[in-house]
Amino acid sequence: MENILDNLYQLGFKKNDAKVYIALLQLGVSNPSEIPKKTNIVRARVYDSLKRLEKQGLVEREAVNRAPEYSAINPSIVFSNIKSELTKKIDITEHLPDIIKDKIKIKPEKGTWAIKGIPKIKSKIENIIQQTNKKLIALITPDYTKNSEKWIYDLLLSKAQSQIKISIGMNIKEENVAEVKKLIQKNIKVYHWQFTEEIPIGLYTSDSKNTLLTVIGSWKKYYEHNIGFMIQGSPAQHKGFEFLIEWFFSSCKKGEERLKEIEGE
Repeated sequence: MENILDNLYQLGFKKNDAKVYIALLQLGVSNPSEIPKKTNIVRARVYDSLKRLEKQGLVEREAVNRAPEYSAINPSIVFSNIKSELTKKIDITEHLPDIIKDKIKIKPEKGTWAIKGIPKIKSKIENIIQQTNKKLIALITPDYTKNSEKWIYDLLLSKAQSQIKISIGMNIKEENVAEVKKLIQKNIKVYHWQFTEEIPIGLYTSDSKNTLLTVIGSWKKYYEHNIGFMIQGSPAQHKGFEFLIEWFFSSCKKGEERLKEIEGE
């Protein structure tokens, strides 16, 4: 029963509404006075739920003025309708961003924004890579190049299909040799950070428009770059970060050299 209720909550049912709907399915055609015994919801709140459920087309009310009874609509019909509505909403979300871009001139963001948490930083990294049209330069920290982090390799490979210049720096280890080889085969320039086990900062910049700086925010089993700063400013500001990363790369080994070291050639 709890699983059913949890699923209803995820579909947007209010807590009491979900319980009342399930109770009506169990009771059949019922007077509202019977529902509190089944749900432990006070009668006044039961009436509130019945009004909402009727308005949403989830229950039916007997067409009499005094003491009407209620019945639940068949779940097959209810969830078929919900599925149809969700499909429409998904379709809207797929097309609306492009419509907005075509019809509305969006003012670009400016300034520096603090970001906290791995999921949010991952999302920003994905956006930067996906939105690159000409040039991407990135110094990627080890917590984002582990074997479990295939998403970043897949994103880089997807962008390499087009004529985009991509250069990245990272720690190349035995565990990620296969992924690094794929990147190099796609003409992505890869550099090996050889100075320390950890890379002190992460930097991602594309098209002289967007730059993300990440720093270490916690030390657990390994260093986590879970604090970031999203920088939106003039092209000159972003160029400065490009030069900084390229200066780092000038002191790093080329990926091909590092692969030979690992493979003992």
